[in-house]
Amino acid sequence: MISVILDIIMPLNVSRTKILFEGGEFILDPYQHFYKLYVYFVITSFVIMTSIIAIDTNYTIIIHQILGLLTIVKHRLRRLAIPMNLKKDNSYHAIIKTIHLHNDALQFVDLIESSYSYLFLVFIGFTIIIISISTSIMMAQIGKLLNMIRVAMFVLGASLHFLYINWTGQQMIDHSKELYLNVYSNEWYNLTKEAKTLLKIVMLRCLKPSKFTAGGLYTMNLESFGTIMESALTYVAIMSSFLYMLIAGLGFCQIPMIPIVLDLIMPLNESRPKILFVKGEYIIDPLKHFYKLYLYFAIASLITVTVVSAIDTTYTACVHQILAIFSIIKHRIHTATISFDSKNDISYDIIIKAIHLHTAALQFIDLIDLSYSLSFLILIGFTIVFISIGTVVVIDHMGAMLDLIRLTLFLIGSLMHFLFISWPGQLVIDHSNDLFVSVYANEWYVISARAKTLLKIVMLRCIKPCILTAGGLYVMNLENFGVILKSALSYMAVVASFR
Repeated sequence: MISVILDIIMPLNVSRTKILFEGGEFILDPYQHFYKLYVYFVITSFVIMTSIIAIDTNYTIIIHQILGLLTIVKHRLRRLAIPMNLKKDNSYHAIIKTIHLHNDALQFVDLIESSYSYLFLVFIGFTIIIISISTSIMMAQIGKLLNMIRVAMFVLGASLHFLYINWTGQQMIDHSKELYLNVYSNEWYNLTKEAKTLLKIVMLRCLKPSKFTAGGLYTMNLESFGTIMESALTYVAIMSSFLYMLIAGLGFCQIPMIPIVLDLIMPLNESRPKILFVKGEYIIDPLKHFYKLYLYFAIASLITVTVVSAIDTTYTACVHQILAIFSIIKHRIHTATISFDSKNDISYDIIIKAIHLHTAALQFIDLIDLSYSLSFLILIGFTIVFISIGTVVVIDHMGAMLDLIRLTLFLIGSLMHFLFISWPGQLVIDHSNDLFVSVYANEWYVISARAKTLLKIVMLRCIKPCILTAGGLYVMNLENFGVILKSALSYMAVVASFR
C-alpha cells in the first residue's frame, strides 16, 4: 500500500505503479482487482499468523509445564540433604515419590513428542525450502529495494520463528541434563543404601536427556539450528559469489560500450575514442573491427564465467556431500554411546558401520583431491599471476577512471573466487577435526572394551585432518588464502611506494 498512500500524501502527475502483494501469475488482472487481492492476502496472512501463534503458544505452555515438573523434581531431590533417621527412612519414600513425578514428566514429554513431531517435520521442511528459495530471490532482487526489503523481512521472520521452536527444545535438553547434575550435587552420601540405589537409577535415566524431534529425523536444539543456518549462509555466500561474478563479468564487458552509448545519448562534435576490450597487439585494426572484437570477447567472457561457475558448483556440492557424511558419522558414534547393551553390544556394530562410512568418506576426499588438484594448481598459479600483475596495472591506471574500474572489478573477482575455492577446503579441515573432538565428547566410558578399542583407532586417524590441496603444493584453507592476500597487498604497497 506504500504507492497508494504516497499518491494520497504526495501526488504526482501520474499514479505510481502499484506493488503487488505477491508476484506470480493471476487468472485475472491484478492491477484492476488490486484492492480485492490485497484484502484476500491480508486476511490469509492474518489467519496463517494467528494459527502459527496459537500453535506456538500452546506448545510453549506445555513445554514450560514440563520444565516446571522437572524443577519440582530437582527441588525434591535437593531437600534430601537432611539428617538421616535410621529408624524411619523418610528420604527413601521421598525419592520414590520424586521418581513417580519424574516418570509422569517423561510420559508427558513422549506425549508431546508424538503430538508435535510430524507437524514440526513438515514445518521445518517448508522453512528450509523457504529460506533457500528466498535467499535466491533476495539476491535476484538487489536492484529493487522494496522487494528486497520484503523478502529480507520474510527470511528474517522465518529464521526467528525457527530459532524460537529450537530454543524451547534446547531448554528441555538443558533442564533434563541439570537434573543429572542436581542429583550428584546433593549430600547423597548421607542417605541409606536403599536410597542411594534409587538415586543411581535416577542418574542412569538422566544420562539420556529428554528431547523433542521433528519426525525423529531432526533434534530440536540450538546446535541443529546453527547447522541449518550455516548451510543457509553457505548457500547465500555461493549465490553472492556467482552473482558478483555475473555482475563483474557484465560490467567488464559493458564498459567498452560506454563511449558509444554516450555518443547516442549526449553526442559531441566528434565521436568519443573507443575503449578496447583488451589492450594489446592485434593483427587487424582493432578500431575498424571494434564490434566484431567486442562480440568475440563478450562471448568468450560469458563462456569463461559459465564454465568456472559450473566447476565451482560441482566442487562445492561434492565437498558438502563429504561434510554431510562426517555429520552422519558423528551422529552414529553418539548413538553408539547411548545405545550400550551389555548382552548384545549394539554399540560395537554401530561403530563398525560408522568406521566403514568414515573410510568411504576418506576415499571420497582422495578422489576429489585427485580430480581437482591439478586444475586448482593451474588456477591458483594464474590467480597469483593475475593479482601480482593486476596490482601493478591498477596503480599504473590511477588517472584513467574507466580502466581503473574494469581492472579493480577483475582483481576483486579473482580474490573472491580464490576465497571461494579455499573456503570449502577449510570446512573439510574443520569437520574432520570436529570428528576427533566429537568422539571424545561422547559417553565412550560406558561402552564395552572392544568398542572402546575401535574408538581409539578412529581418534588416531582423526589426529591427521583431511585436506584438499592444489597439486600437493598448496593446502586449500583460509590461512593460506590470508598469506597470499597479505603478500599481494605487500607487493602493491611496494610498487606504489616506487611510483
